[in-house]
Amino acid sequence: MSAAALRGAEMLGWKLHPHQLALANQLDNRIETNAICWPRRAGKSTILWAYIVGFADLNEDAEILVTAQSGMKSRDRYMSAARLLDRHCPEDAGGPRILRGASDLSMHFPNGSRIHSISPDPDNFRGDSASIILIDEMQALDPERTEDIRQGAAPLFDTVEDGMFLLAGTPGRQRAGWYWNALEAGRQGMAGHFTSEYAAPEHADIEDEAIWLATHPGIGTLTTLEKMRARRAGLTTPQWSMEYMGQWPPDLVTRALPETLWKATASAPEAPPESDWVLGFDCAIDGSTASLTASWIDADGKARMQTMDHRAGTNWVAGELAKALKEYPRLDIAYDPIGFNVQVAQALGRIPRTNTNRLRALTLKEVGAGAAFISQSLADGTLKHSTSASLDTAAEHVCWRWSGETRLFGRKTSTADISALCAGSAALFIAAGKREKQPYKRREAVLL
Repeated sequence: MSAAALRGAEMLGWKLHPHQLALANQLDNRIETNAICWPRRAGKSTILWAYIVGFADLNEDAEILVTAQSGMKSRDRYMSAARLLDRHCPEDAGGPRILRGASDLSMHFPNGSRIHSISPDPDNFRGDSASIILIDEMQALDPERTEDIRQGAAPLFDTVEDGMFLLAGTPGRQRAGWYWNALEAGRQGMAGHFTSEYAAPEHADIEDEAIWLATHPGIGTLTTLEKMRARRAGLTTPQWSMEYMGQWPPDLVTRALPETLWKATASAPEAPPESDWVLGFDCAIDGSTASLTASWIDADGKARMQTMDHRAGTNWVAGELAKALKEYPRLDIAYDPIGFNVQVAQALGRIPRTNTNRLRALTLKEVGAGAAFISQSLADGTLKHSTSASLDTAAEHVCWRWSGETRLFGRKTSTADISALCAGSAALFIAAGKREKQPYKRREAVLL
């Protein structure tokens, strides 16, 4: 067990739990950049303060700098630790001498070590040397500012053997800056980087309490399931996802469908089955293009998508849908009732002798469920999409966005065309719930 963590916990009067000790044991390896992303109430600040206090007490002349999202928050954490040391390990019992001045918040240990609380100003990190630099709640700092801090702080390790950055927080709103980059580097196993992270899988049902128990290491030790239920009731889904499920929110830069997974699940174009396939349509937000995409669940239980038509403009769509309904009377047609899609549905209704009873306008939650189904199937390897330029372009340019509490497909740029994917997503939502019916005529696939 980590001697530093155990000594610090003793001095602060804390009880540490297995997941906290596991992190402390890892910190003993003295990797330079350690990125810790834990949910709220998981005890990350507790174990990190226990570690630095114990480290300072057990190592001579250690210089430790601590800060947080602001000078005030850094002071609050420092004062909280100071009060505990006064109670459990005061100066006259061998504890540090604690300064509480307006311009000097520092703990001076008998062996010459010091813990110094500072504000997160890049200029405050310029000095001689440091053994450990702890930055708490780092997700709250502006990403550009964190890069400035990194440039100022890194030279402090130049003359110190095994200096460490401890970068701690919960998921932030932007996948950018030093904290995010350090997490990614640790995830990828880059030299000099370590990541400790507790997060629900991207496709997990974050309303499922079994997911809560599997994700949050503090339930049953530092908090309770009852308290988690109360927190959930008071938070929006994006807030809950970030703060308690450890999930980083989608952004307009990150690709929603990873390229490697998308390429791995491509297949040759083929016609839809004789029954139980669904046709989806979608128009680009500016009406520049539109797509018809077929989706179905094949005999092996895999989700399938195939572009059937993709052209410029939107005026052609209603006519093609009418032809499809005439040829396949039991064909379901799905769409998201927004923008030009509504105009297409209205135009279809004006075409004589066209049965629009098979037209399915999805709700916002159903649109989100269709997008989630594609993402989950792709991650599980249970999605097969027939190769087409329109689908590949959509997959390349699609990102995630939130509408209220529903996560949807969005576009990285205003000119990105993701209509083929949105059409397939709408169709797949309906196809996933269909049961086998009497077969109807086969429609040939079109490679576009």
